[in-house]
Amino acid sequence: MGKHNKKPNQQSHNKAVNNLSSQKTESPSQNQTITRLDPRDFSKKAYEALKSMAFEPKDDDYIDRKYHPRASGLVQGISAYISTWGLHRLSGDAKKFLGGTSEDTKYKGKVYRKFLKSLKDLTSINFDVDNEGSLIHLHLRQYTALNRLAIQLAKEWSFWAASVLGEAKEE
Repeated sequence: MGKHNKKPNQQSHNKAVNNLSSQKTESPSQNQTITRLDPRDFSKKAYEALKSMAFEPKDDDYIDRKYHPRASGLVQGISAYISTWGLHRLSGDAKKFLGGTSEDTKYKGKVYRKFLKSLKDLTSINFDVDNEGSLIHLHLRQYTALNRLAIQLAKEWSFWAASVLGEAKEE
């Protein structure tokens, strides 16, 4: 099939994805953009975020080694989670798990928060990683672009999860 046989919706989707890096918000008070990333830099940032979470005890989101296999499984499911529920719910779950009393679930909050911090470092969209309301109240175009970028970042995290955190283990 030639490129002229594409469906109109597929063409507009492909154009939107290709222009993701230069898309500006329509709200004059929020003229932030997502910057274009070198794929190697994108991969490096994902790898380094996981590595600091796994091996740097001074990191706020450090996860004890005994939770690495569970965290690996959780990381590998972030892309599907965001695709289904969205970033705002990921942020809400991070808050819920971090505020919980069980050590067996706090690692989940740390993984989600570290992911959100990593995402924020990749974009100029201003949101508070500890406040799901900051994501809920973003302009629709910003939220959609950020959600799309988050899915790609989650896939990169998933790729590195086994090599950094070990093989996944179900709870």
